[in-house]
Amino acid sequence: MSTIYTYKIYINTYIICIDYRLLKMNYAIIVAGGKGKRMHKRINKLFLLLNKEPIIWHTLNTFQNCKSINKIILVARPEDRNKFQSIIKSNKFNKIIKVVDGGLERQDSVYNGIKAA
Repeated sequence: MSTIYTYKIYINTYIICIDYRLLKMNYAIIVAGGKGKRMHKRINKLFLLLNKEPIIWHTLNTFQNCKSINKIILVARPEDRNKFQSIIKSNKFNKIIKVVDGGLERQDSVYNGIKAA
């Protein structure tokens, strides 16, 4: 039986960790498909800089360096996919195995991430 843990990190970025004890594999599902309407910015808030790096970099870096996480799935809006891919590639975040499309609502995005695991 697997256990699901949810963590809230940074600005409305939810991390869902699935503990697959039978597979000896821990996945982090990072749901980053929001629009950030309340911030009134033209770009996704996760691309805003915090200490000279995009906010999403801090989240990805934390899980990339976490020894208990084996693989990462990133859930994003289709229009942000290229920008996320660029950040992943340039920082060699090799634990990220998939970038999947988010859904209409957060629960749809979470479901898409879980299906991808």
